[in-house]
Amino acid sequence: MPILMMRLNSSSESSQPAVGNDRQTGRLVCEDLESSLGRVVDLSGDGCRVVLFGIGRYRLGRAIHLTLKSYESSITVEAMIMRRRRVGLFQREIGLRFVRLKDHERKQIQQIAFAHNPRYLIAANGAQAA
Repeated sequence: MPILMMRLNSSSESSQPAVGNDRQTGRLVCEDLESSLGRVVDLSGDGCRVVLFGIGRYRLGRAIHLTLKSYESSITVEAMIMRRRRVGLFQREIGLRFVRLKDHERKQIQQIAFAHNPRYLIAANGAQAA
């Protein structure tokens, strides 16, 4: 079984995005992870991608509170809507960036990501690693 690594940025690291890519850490694909907005598709130390439950108006740049609901715990964090797109007739997907995460929140998000990971990683550059 491959060992997976997910680097979660510490608050002391630069907040400047990589050139040509807003994501600074790899994403872990998630299964069975729900949030207060919908199904979480992938999760990283920087943010997540969510398929929304219903039709709503989600403005780019809007700050929201997002609750991630794991098997045994949940966490509510502040996030900003960075991206949105239609993925089906009545489905939309939004990309969220976490803001002002504390160290213990970042660790809990890492634990949630690994608990809901089907054993592969999508790296920051979009390449899949097994």
